[in-house]
Amino acid sequence: MTLIKVHVNVFGRERRTVEVKKGSRIIDVLEKLSLNPVEIVVAKNGEVVPEDDFVSDGDRLDLYSVVSGG
Repeated sequence: MTLIKVHVNVFGRERRTVEVKKGSRIIDVLEKLSLNPVEIVVAKNGEVVPEDDFVSDGDRLDLYSVVSGG
């Protein structure tokens, strides 16, 4: 099993490096961080992407909290 490293900026408050299996998707990274994908928008290497997008070694994910209001 090959592991890759993904760099994650969690809501601008915390930077983490997460190791996941090669072939993982963003949703796998979010699960490893115990985060609910419904409440998050993800930018991979500066571009907003869906949670089912694959990650590669060295990718940078920026996580943003979804805010709704009335």
